[in-house]
Amino acid sequence: LVEAERLMTCLSARLAPSMHGLSSKNVAWALNAAKKVPHSDGSSLFLAAATYLPQTLPADFGAQNLALVANAMAWMSQRMEEAEEEGGEGNLKERMKDSGCAGFLQEAARNISVEEWKKRPRALSMFVQAAGKLEMRGEEFSKHMMRVLQDKEMLHGLVAGGGGQSVALVVHAVDMMELEESEKEELKQSLEEAVLLVPPSKFGSQETSMILRGLLTSRDCKAEVVDHLQEAALLIPSKLWSPQAVAHTLNALATSFSSSSSSSSSSSERVFRHLLSVISSWDLLRADFLPQHLALILAACARARFNSRFLLQLVHDTLEKRKDWMPIEQGQDLSRFPPPGKGEGRGRGGRRTRTRSSAFKDVELAAIANACTKIYSDLKEPHGELDASSSSRGFPSEVWRIFEQLCVLSTSSLSSPYPPSSSNSSAISPAASLVASFARAEFRCLPFLRTMTTNLLAADDLPLDSIAQVLHAFAVLGWEEERVVQHLLSLLLLHPPADFNAMTLGKLSWACAVLNVRDERVVSLLLQAIDRLFYELLEGREAEVTSRRAGGGTGTGAGEGTGAGAGAGDGRTVMMKYQDLREVRQVHQFLLNCRLEKVMETWKEEEEEVWRVRENISKKIFEARSRNRAMLSSLQAEIQRKLKEMSYKIKTEVIDEKSGYSIDIVIRSGEGVDEEHPIAVEVDGPGHYMRPGLRELVGGTKMKTRHLCRLGWKVVAIPYWEWNEARDAGEEERYLSQRIAAAASSP
Repeated sequence: LVEAERLMTCLSARLAPSMHGLSSKNVAWALNAAKKVPHSDGSSLFLAAATYLPQTLPADFGAQNLALVANAMAWMSQRMEEAEEEGGEGNLKERMKDSGCAGFLQEAARNISVEEWKKRPRALSMFVQAAGKLEMRGEEFSKHMMRVLQDKEMLHGLVAGGGGQSVALVVHAVDMMELEESEKEELKQSLEEAVLLVPPSKFGSQETSMILRGLLTSRDCKAEVVDHLQEAALLIPSKLWSPQAVAHTLNALATSFSSSSSSSSSSSERVFRHLLSVISSWDLLRADFLPQHLALILAACARARFNSRFLLQLVHDTLEKRKDWMPIEQGQDLSRFPPPGKGEGRGRGGRRTRTRSSAFKDVELAAIANACTKIYSDLKEPHGELDASSSSRGFPSEVWRIFEQLCVLSTSSLSSPYPPSSSNSSAISPAASLVASFARAEFRCLPFLRTMTTNLLAADDLPLDSIAQVLHAFAVLGWEEERVVQHLLSLLLLHPPADFNAMTLGKLSWACAVLNVRDERVVSLLLQAIDRLFYELLEGREAEVTSRRAGGGTGTGAGEGTGAGAGAGDGRTVMMKYQDLREVRQVHQFLLNCRLEKVMETWKEEEEEVWRVRENISKKIFEARSRNRAMLSSLQAEIQRKLKEMSYKIKTEVIDEKSGYSIDIVIRSGEGVDEEHPIAVEVDGPGHYMRPGLRELVGGTKMKTRHLCRLGWKVVAIPYWEWNEARDAGEEERYLSQRIAAAASSP
C-alpha cells in the first residue's frame, strides 16, 4: 500500500505539467484514480486541474465525466482544508474560484440537458453532492439543477439507478444550493416522494442519516416519510452503523421528537433504543469514533429527553479510554499521539499521526458538559433512574468523575492564553458555554476557573451573551476574583441597552445581584435595559398584554407557549411566554438587591414611582414562580417533624411579602422564640452547595440569606451534613435548640 501511494504521488507530479494534452475523459479518470488512493500526495495534480479546466470547452464534458471531476475536486478540497488546519499549504476551493474553475463546472452542468441527466441519475446525485461541498451557488446554476431534480422521471431514475444512496446525496445537497427558501421547500417535498419509492430495506445507515438530516432540520416533514425512514433504521444491522451515522440520525430525530405524532414518537423511541444498543456494542477505541460524535449523541438524547444511566457511563468510559482525544495545545507534537484504530490518520511513509479532528475542541467539551447536566437532571427527577440514590446525597459518584474528567480536559484546552485581538470572541464563546455548564451542575473546578480567568483578562472584546454566561457562572460558583469581574464589567459597558434580550438581561442582573455590584455605570445600564424590556412587555407586545380595570394578582396565560401573567400594579396584566419568566424573576432579585443594599440612593433624580412599577412587575412573577417551584425534600420534612415534636408552631413554604422569597420553615412561636420576631429556617441540602462534596454555598443561596437578613429576618441555615451528624448522634433536639436560641438572641 505504501508503494502504491508513492507511485500515485510520482504519477500525479509527472502528469500535472502536461494536463493540457488530456481529453475530458482522461482528466476525469486521472482525478478519480488519484482520489482512490487517499493517502497519496496528489495536490499538484488537482491544483493543475483547477488552472487547466477553464481553458477547455464546457461542452466537452458529459454528465459522467463532469460528475467524476467535481466529486474528485470536492474530495481533494476537503482534504487540503484539513491539511491547512494542521499547518499545510494550499486551498483548492479558493484556487478554483480564482481561476474560474468553479464557474466552468457550473456552466458545464447547465449545458447538460435534463434528458441527458435522466440517463445518468447516479452521476447527477454525485455531482449535486460535490457542487454543495464546493459551494457552487450561482443563481442560474441552482435554478437549472432545481428543474432537473423536480422532473418526475428524474426522481424515478434516481430511485432506480441508485436507490437510497442517490436520493440521500441529493437531499443532503439541497440546503447548499442558492435557492429561495420556498424553492428549497418545494424541492424537498418532491424528494419526500422519492424517499417513499425506495423500500426501507434498500437504505443503508449513511443514507438514512443523510436524508433525515436534510428533510428534518428546521422544517416539518411528512409523518409517513419519518416513519418510513425509522423503519429503515430499525432494519439496519448493528454492525453496519458507523458512529457518524448514529450521531446524525439521533440528532435529526431529536429535532422533531417533541412535535411528532404519538405513533411517530413511539417509532422514534424504538430507534433511539435500537441505536443506544448499537452504541453499547462498540469498541470505544474504534478509529472512526470521534469527539464530535459523542457530543452529538449526548446532545440529541438530552434534547429528546431520552435519557438513561447508560449515557453517563458511556461518557465516563470514553473519557477514561480515549487519551488520544486530549485537547491539542499550541506547538504540541502531534506525532506523539497515535490514533487507536487501524488505517486512521496515516501520513507519508505509513507513519500514524494524530490530527486535530481527533482531539477535543472547546465547543465539543461544552456540548458534552451541557448534555450531561441535562441528562442527570432528568434522571434524578421523581421516578427517574437516579431518584432513590440522589434524594439526599446529590450527584452520584460517576457524575462527579465525569465532571472531574471534563475539568481536566477543559483546563488543558484553555492552557494557551488567547492573544489580545478581535478574534477573542470566537475563542472565548465555547469556553463561556463550558463554564456555564459547570455552573448548571454547580461543579466548581478551580484549575479551570484560574485558567479561564487568565484568558479572559487578555480579551479586549466579547459578545454580550458570552459576558452574561461567564458572569452568571462566576456568581453561581462563588468565583469573585476582583480583576476578572471588573474586566468583564468594563466589557459589558461597551454594549448599549438595545443589545440586551430577556435571557442575557436575566443572567447579568442576577449575577450583579449575587456579586453585589455597586458600579453606578453598570447598574444604570442594566436599569435602562430593564426599562426597555418592561416597556416591550407592557406596550410593545400587544398580543401578550391584556387590560384590566383593577391591577394586581397573578393569572395564567392561555394558548400555546404562554405561562403565568403578572399584575403590573398599574391596571395592566402582562402575559409572557414561559421561557421569559425565569429571566424576569432574576431581574427582580437585582432590583431587590439595589434597594436593600441602598445602591439606588446614588441616583437622586430617580423617581420612586419608576421603582414601584419595576418592582411590582418583577415581584409578582417572582412570587408566582416561587409558589410553583416550592418542593418539600425528605430532609426538610424530617426537620419539620422534629420541630413539631419540640412544640414549636411552624408554617412551611412561606412567601415573604417584601421580597417574594419562599422560606422553607417559619417558626412563629415556641421556646425562646418571640412571636413578633419569627425565625426563618432554611434547609440547605446538597443542592445548595458546590460539587463535588464542597461545603461552600452556591451564589444564589448566599444571596437569599443575605437578603433575608437585610429584611430583618433572623435566619437559621441548616447544612445537610450538620443535620446528618446530629441525627446519627441522636442529638437532633439539642442541635435545633442551640441554633434557634443563637438566632433568637442575635441583634
